[in-house]
Amino acid sequence: MSSNLMDFAMLIAALEEQWEKQQTTIKKESKLKTKIIDKNNIQISSQYLIYSLNKPGVLREFFLSANSPNFNLDLTVDEYTVSRNFNDLLTLSSYVNFIDAFQDNQKYIIHLGQLNWREKFKLSIIPLNSITIYNLLCIIDE
Repeated sequence: MSSNLMDFAMLIAALEEQWEKQQTTIKKESKLKTKIIDKNNIQISSQYLIYSLNKPGVLREFFLSANSPNFNLDLTVDEYTVSRNFNDLLTLSSYVNFIDAFQDNQKYIIHLGQLNWREKFKLSIIPLNSITIYNLLCIIDE
């Protein structure tokens, strides 16, 4: 067999292996359950746990609108934990694809997009003083 045919055969074998792995991943993902947290007009003055999970999953969407920027968003993904205030998230949103933060009139809005984890996930809001959350929507596949 010429080297071009051998290279082509190896490429086809690699593509078939990749396709089989993708099919296995799709089958596993189809077994995920979707959880939706949907809250409106809640007043918080201490740490508010939005969601916590100790198994693999996916954050599909997170949306928060509040009456004040005076809060921190605490996020744990596997072994990493970060805590950022609204202004930090506002700055990061210009550079990080899955974070949007902006002010719309008197509403302070945070949006997080697709985020995957293997072992552990936790999302909390820590207000610096009492705040009103106008809308909170969190969609998670577990």
